[in-house]
Amino acid sequence: MPVPNPANQHTCRKCGRKRSPDLSRCAWCGTLARAAPCRAHPRRVAMEACVACGTRLCPRCRRGPRYAALCGHHESVNIISGWAEVYRTAGELDADMVANILLSAGVEAQVLSQKDSANVVSFGGLSVVRVLVPPFQYDEGQRLLEEEGIITGG
Repeated sequence: MPVPNPANQHTCRKCGRKRSPDLSRCAWCGTLARAAPCRAHPRRVAMEACVACGTRLCPRCRRGPRYAALCGHHESVNIISGWAEVYRTAGELDADMVANILLSAGVEAQVLSQKDSANVVSFGGLSVVRVLVPPFQYDEGQRLLEEEGIITGG
């Protein structure tokens, strides 16, 4: 029987990111550390969980892109390079303000502007600027922005 390698013990086997040893799933892609029953179909095996809320998902329940599992409730969340879009605007100033609100509340946030990329067509002032958070902080970010009156409803 092979001896587990401690260096790889908490690395996600699907996306390769480090996984906190106290989490039963990868917070970035949703891969479960061990198979478990699906939340909606207890007789079916779940190998993934929603990256936003942690709901265990069998293949029948799984939504989202190939690289990030989402449940039916979170299937409309836009996942970009492993981060969840929590806010979208046309102005970088607005995005920076929203990101600072999230950061001050302990939610990791970053601003992604189309102006940052040479590969994306920019429409001047109409470029989309996104505020991204780790998927596992999506619900908390939405709640904070609703409390601030910045967004309404999820």
